[in-house]
Amino acid sequence: SLPDFIEDHIDHKREEAAEKGAKDSDPNLPDVETHTRELQTLVTNVEDVNLFTVMSSGKLAFDGLRAKGEVCQDMFSTVRKFSEDVSEVSDAIRNFTLKGLDIGAMKELVYDAWRCLRLSSLIQQFSEGVGKIIKWIINLFKRASEKLGSIWGALARAKDILG
Repeated sequence: SLPDFIEDHIDHKREEAAEKGAKDSDPNLPDVETHTRELQTLVTNVEDVNLFTVMSSGKLAFDGLRAKGEVCQDMFSTVRKFSEDVSEVSDAIRNFTLKGLDIGAMKELVYDAWRCLRLSSLIQQFSEGVGKIIKWIINLFKRASEKLGSIWGALARAKDILG
């Protein structure tokens, strides 16, 4: 971990980049906490499943897996777009020359640097958010396959016994 004064400086620069490098078209981070709470609820429902609730809980669990998978896919697409933008901005900074230097070009270079910092921060936020959602998707999938599988197995055995 970095010393506190360095971390404070980095946090300050991130906040500054969020202001100076932002575009109106920058998407907002999806509400990760809401998505994880919904997945937690589905995990609880699966854990509490019984013979009477197996169908509804199972359907809700798999619908939740599909829906949250789509949320993650959208977030990955956003991270990819941000990464492509960082690459373009980095190229612009790398290819900057002092020949024919004018104030407009300098302002654009400074804005590009702030934009690159802003995009890097957004990549981190989206990546951490999608990571949290994926952990709950894995948890739900494991619990659903275990619990629902055992109930379906019991039903299959009962069917075999009955005939």
